[in-house]
Amino acid sequence: MDKNGFPKYKGGGRARVNPTDVIKASKRFKLKANLINGSKLLGTVGNIYGLATTINEATESGEITILEAMDILMGVVAFIPGYGWVISGSWSIMRLTIPETFNPGVEMSNGIRRFGE
Repeated sequence: MDKNGFPKYKGGGRARVNPTDVIKASKRFKLKANLINGSKLLGTVGNIYGLATTINEATESGEITILEAMDILMGVVAFIPGYGWVISGSWSIMRLTIPETFNPGVEMSNGIRRFGE
């Protein structure tokens, strides 16, 4: 085994590898694959929880604000592998870093913003 835990190639023709080294390398690969699948599952569960929370807030207030609508849209987009993850992740980072006081309009007593006034 080399310093990274992979079987060493001894050179010439077919590789001569100790079978126990192959078993160790395959166990390490399975562990990494299980960690990746676990993190995907955790992300999916978190996304479903976020969608449920946003939809619950929207139904309690009786109206869907622009930010809630975008949160729901980005939550659905997050289920698209690759590009959807990047787009929804960027939205989440923007929501965390840009304060909500940036929104234009007049805020009414129930927290809903009216635009164009």
